[in-house]
Parts: sequence; structure tokens; C-alpha cells
Amino acid sequence: MLNFEITTEPIEDGVVLHIRGDLDIQSVRQARAELDEVEHAAPDLLVLDLGGLSFCDSTGMGLITATHLKAAEASRRCVIVRPRQPIYQAFAHLRARVAMGGRVGHPHANVQRPAPPAVALKHAAPVAAGL
Repeated sequence: MLNFEITTEPIEDGVVLHIRGDLDIQSVRQARAELDEVEHAAPDLLVLDLGGLSFCDSTGMGLITATHLKAAEASRRCVIVRPRQPIYQAFAHLRARVAMGGRVGHPHANVQRPAPPAVALKHAAPVAAGL
């Protein structure tokens, strides 16, 4: 039995998907089917609430990223909220915050408060010796 569940909650301009348990190679097919069903309705706003997500492997992260990009291509909004710290850090490490336009919410954010924009990292250029 999979430790995974998605429930939907209609909101005024879209839908919230509460994702709980482990989003991994074993559950990603079920998750994709449920996301496809919601996306078929073409909500203006799709909120992925990751507050109950206890584990997410690379297939799960790929699904979340693909869902976000698919919504953007259709001129719809997809917002990711309440990821637990390890999942937030994994997305940040992969620079998904930048790829997703800064719409990965801080772990303590809620659906009503949008995430702050991503901060670009500045790297100092190496200084050549003798210049």
C-alpha cells in the first residue's frame, strides 16, 4: 500500500491540491493521473500544497516542476506552498525557484500569502594575478 494521497479543495479562482505522504517513483503514476484530471478542468489557479509531503524523490520533483511549467504554458498560475524544509531546500538547490519564477513558497507560507520573488545570486568574478 502506498503512503500517498492527493485531496482537492476548490477555491474561488481555482483549486488547491493537498499532497500528502511520499511522492516517489512508486506513487508518481497515481499523482500524474490525479494532476491530469485537475489540469483537464483548466483552473486559473492551481495551488500545490506540499505541507503534508513527507518525502519527494527526483521523479516527484520532476512531476511538480512539469506541472508548474505546463500551467505556465497554458497561461495559468501554479503556486507551490508549504513545502517542508528538506523539500524546499532540494528545490532551491536545483534552482527550481528561479526556473519557476520564484513561486516556490517558503515552508511557513500559506495559500493566501504569495511567496517572495527569487533572489539572484551574485558571484564575484575571479581576479587575475598581476592586474
